[in-house]
Formats: sequence, structure tokens, C-alpha cells
Amino acid sequence: MKTRRVMGSENAPWIFACACAIVLFGYEHVRSPSNAMLIQAYGVNSIPVAMAMLPLLAVPTLLFYGWLMNRWGPARTLWVSSTLSGFALLGAYMAISRGFSWACWALYWLRECYILLLLEQVWSFLNSFWDEDKASRLNGYVLAVSSIGTALGAYHVSEQAAAWGSHALILVAVGSCFGFGVVAAWAYRLCPDFEARQRSDPLKDMSQQERSRRSIVQVFWQNKALGWILLLVVTSQIHGTFATVQFQTFLSESLSTVDAQVAYSGRFFSSLAVTSIVVQLLLSRPLLVGFGFGKVHLLIPAIHFVCLLWAMYAMDLRSAALCLFTFKALDYSLFRAAKEILYIPFDFEVRYRAKEWIDILGYRGGKVLASSVLLGLQALNLAVLVPFCGLVCVCLWGISVGYLFIWGQGKGEAFDAGMISQTKS
Repeated sequence: MKTRRVMGSENAPWIFACACAIVLFGYEHVRSPSNAMLIQAYGVNSIPVAMAMLPLLAVPTLLFYGWLMNRWGPARTLWVSSTLSGFALLGAYMAISRGFSWACWALYWLRECYILLLLEQVWSFLNSFWDEDKASRLNGYVLAVSSIGTALGAYHVSEQAAAWGSHALILVAVGSCFGFGVVAAWAYRLCPDFEARQRSDPLKDMSQQERSRRSIVQVFWQNKALGWILLLVVTSQIHGTFATVQFQTFLSESLSTVDAQVAYSGRFFSSLAVTSIVVQLLLSRPLLVGFGFGKVHLLIPAIHFVCLLWAMYAMDLRSAALCLFTFKALDYSLFRAAKEILYIPFDFEVRYRAKEWIDILGYRGGKVLASSVLLGLQALNLAVLVPFCGLVCVCLWGISVGYLFIWGQGKGEAFDAGMISQTKS
């Protein structure tokens, strides 16, 4: 199966990677302040509540995004969504500056939604621009370029938070949204025939009214493999949330002072950042090209399964740190690069609509589900079962991968020789 590709400047993906670095640089300036200000205003228990209420913003945001996509297409939708994100963050900043504590909730929800909405649109473009071979070779490098923004942003926050004040850092995130929109628009201008070539997709032959009536539920129903991809994303994020909680729990129990905990965390996350970039630059391409992205998808949950077994046996800080370190190092490198390839053979509607629902609700919804389970276990004094719950999630993760690549073959719903075929109702 040969996937149709659009023609355009080969520089466009790298300009998009730079745009991602810009918006991720700004995101670091809103991630930590939004947590700190919400906790200061409403207490530490406000974080799980804010996470549980996140779908109240995520679902309307996705519906509005779908309306924009049907009306204006991907290029103008990306520009509008980045501009609106900047103004929304600016509004939250102004409300907080005037003493409206409720704006801390809005800022937290905005920060959770806007970054994924913008980044996923970039990946929708890349999944439409590159074929599977090129994506296997170059996705890791795109991630490495965008990670530079994360690293520089985190460093700038650590150096300037005290001098600027937490709420003032939000303005950097505002500026990064506008900068992202300008650079992304430049990248789209290098591919003037991009949207025209998308009309080669069967669904683009529909009128705008017909496509508007085609709900996201119909898109999922007509492409059954999307449900398994959603399960893959959700279970991976639930496992990551459990791993984070276990790490923080053992960290607070093993090191008595806050200074010691901060120092350990600093060493941990600095080592993690270096490892992630190494995986992106040196391992993603050899593994995806030489090993095959289907086998990579099978390998990742297997690695987490082994780490969890050791964590359940040892039950100490070192084993909990290994679980979290392994998850974080693979999540935004090898896993992300391999996951994006899953969408490439699908049509325009899946790559630009269903993908956003899967990744935004999957990533954030996974955290919501994990938070709910954790609160329930804590209420029942069964927090010791957290590693076991993580093990269950990893098994479900493996089952979803197994269906896509092994058991579903021959049914038109899974990967065959590294390619996925669409399932039409």
C-alpha cells in the first residue's frame, strides 16, 4: 500500500518543528505557575478536582475545532486556534493580576488544552506530508528540535521565576502562541497546494454541509481500528500517572527534607531530559526503520511490564524512579514517533479530526481516569494496589497493540506488514 502524499517544500516540516519549540518554550512558563497558583488559592486537593473537570473544556474545544476545520481548512484553523489561545491566556493573566482567584481554574484548564491542540495539528500536517518510510526516519528528529524549546523554557523558568513573579511568566506563554501562529503560517505558505491535494481523499469530495453532518462518532464507527488506538493512548497515560504518583510517594517517604527532595528531583529530571534527546536523536530512527514500528509498539509495553514487576517486588524509591524514568524517556521520543505513524494511511478526516479527539481526550482523559482511581484507592486505604493497577493498564496497552498488529490481521482493522487499512462500515 502506497500512501498518497502532498507536494511542497521539504523545509516545511522543520519550520513546523521550530514552531513547536517556540510554543513549548512558552508552555513551560505556564505549566508550573498554573499549578502553584491554583494550589495557593484553593489548596492541594484542587488539582485532582481540576483534572476531573477538564473534559468540560476539552470537549467544547474539540467541537469548535471541528467546526473551524470544516469551514476554513487546516492552515487557517491552526492560525485561528493559536491566536485564540494567546488571547485566552492573556485574559487569564489579566484576571489573576486583578485578584480574581477563579481565573486560576481557567488558567489550569487552558494550559492543559491549548498545548495539545496546537501540537496535534502540527503532527496532523506531518502525517499528511510524509509517508511511512520518511516518518520512521525523521519523526525522532522533529521531536528533538521541539524538545529544545522545552529544555530552554524549563531553564528560563528556574532562573527567572523569583525575579519576574509567577504570574508574569504567563506573558511568555502568550507571546509564544502568537509566535507559533506566525511561524506555522509561514510553513503552510511553503506548501501552497497542500489543502488542494487533500481533496484527493474520498471525503473531500463531499460538500461542506455533508462533511459537517458527518459526526466524529461516525468517523470512529467507520474506522474500527481507531478505538484500539484510543485504548493504546489512554492506558499508556494512566500508567504514566500511576508511575508519577508512586515516584512522588516514595520520594517523600525516603527523603525527609524538602531540599533533599528537590535536589533529587532536579537530578532526576535533568538526566531524563538528556536521555529523551539521546533516544530521539540516536535510537528512534534505527529502531523504527530497522526493527519496524510494529515491533517497537510491542516492545514499549513489554519494557514497562518488566519495570513494573521489579517495582512491585522492590517497593522502593529506586524502582519507582526507574518506572517513571523509563516511561518519560520513551513517551515523548520512541512512543510518540511510532504512534504518529499509525495515523498516516488514514484519510483526511481521521488525520485532522479523529486524531485530535484521540490524542487530546486520550492524554488528558487518561489522567482523569487515573486520578479518579487514585482517589478511590486512597479513600479505601488501598494505595498499595497502585502498582498492580499500573500492571493492568500495561497489559491492556499490550492487548491493544496486539490487536492492531497481530490478532486483527485479515479483518481489515489492523496492521499488515507495517501498514494499517481503513475499515469502512
